[in-house]
Amino acid sequence: MSNGVDLSAVPVIAPHVAPPGGGSPACPTTPVPASECWWTCGQCRAVGDIFSCPSNTQWGLTYDDGPSTNTSILLDFLKQKNLKATFFVVGSRAITNPKILRRAYEEGHHIAGHTWSHTALTSQTNEQIIAELSHTSRAIREAIGVTPRYIRPPYGDIDNRVRGVMHALGYKAIMWNHDTNDWNLNFGNPTNYDPAWVSGNISQWITSAPSAPDGIVALEHDLELEGVKQAQIAINMALKSNLKVQSVADCQGLTDLYFETSSFTPLDQTGVSNGGGVKSAATTTTTTPSWVMLGTTVLAALSTLLLF
Repeated sequence: MSNGVDLSAVPVIAPHVAPPGGGSPACPTTPVPASECWWTCGQCRAVGDIFSCPSNTQWGLTYDDGPSTNTSILLDFLKQKNLKATFFVVGSRAITNPKILRRAYEEGHHIAGHTWSHTALTSQTNEQIIAELSHTSRAIREAIGVTPRYIRPPYGDIDNRVRGVMHALGYKAIMWNHDTNDWNLNFGNPTNYDPAWVSGNISQWITSAPSAPDGIVALEHDLELEGVKQAQIAINMALKSNLKVQSVADCQGLTDLYFETSSFTPLDQTGVSNGGGVKSAATTTTTTPSWVMLGTTVLAALSTLLLF
C-alpha cells in the first residue's frame, strides 16, 4: 500500500532517467523487454490504451498543456464551429487559470489530466506518480467540480509500471496515433521549424485517411499562440475533407469520463459563485477518490514547482 493505494499488482520496473530540463528518457542501446511495453521506445500499445478513433472518417481533437490564455482563443474557435475536443490539463495551470478550464468544461469539452508538472512518468517512483496524478485531479476538481478518469502521460512516456499505478488509482490512458509536431513551436518559433510543416503533416494524413485502418487522434497543444493558430488551420482542413471532428470521448463513445456523475458550482472565498474559484458546493452522486482529497493550500504551494 502507498498513500492508501494498493500497488500489489504493479509490475516491478526500475524508473528510467529523464534528461535535465525535461523530456522523455532516452532509449537504451539494448532492446526494451516486451513485458515493459514502453511507449517511448517503440510506441508499444497495451490493452486498454486508447490511441485512435474507431472509424477512418473520424478525427479526435486533443490539446495538451493548458489551460492558458491562448486556450480561450481556441475555445472561441471551437464554439464558432460547434465542435468539442479533449483537453489534457496540467494541474499547476488549472490552479492558475481555473476560469478558462471551467469554461471549457461548461461548453461541453472533455477534460482529462496531464500530470502536475509535465514530468516523464517513467522517471518517477510509484509514490511520485501518485502525487503527480492526484494533485492534478484535485486541482481540476476544484475548478470544474469533477475528477477526470482519463490521463495522457506527458511525452507519451508510459510503461506497464506507470499503467499499473494508473489502474490502481482508477485511471485510463489516452495516447495518439498522429503527432502534428506543433510542440516544436510551443516555446517560440525555432528558425529550423516552419509552422507550415504542421499543416503539411495534416494534409498527408487526410490524403491517406480513406485507406487507414482507424481514425486520427492527433497530438496538439493549446499552451502557446502559434500552436493554437495551427490548430485552427488543422480543423478547417479536416472539416473541408468531410472528416467527423470530435472529442476522443465522443469518437470512442466513452461514458465514464469522471469519477463523479454530477458536477458542482465552484465558489470564491466569499461563497459567491464565480465560475472558477477555489471553493466548491458539492452535489455529486458518487464518491470522489480519497487520494484526490488534498488541501488547497498544499496545491497552491505545489504550483511553484512547475519545471519546464
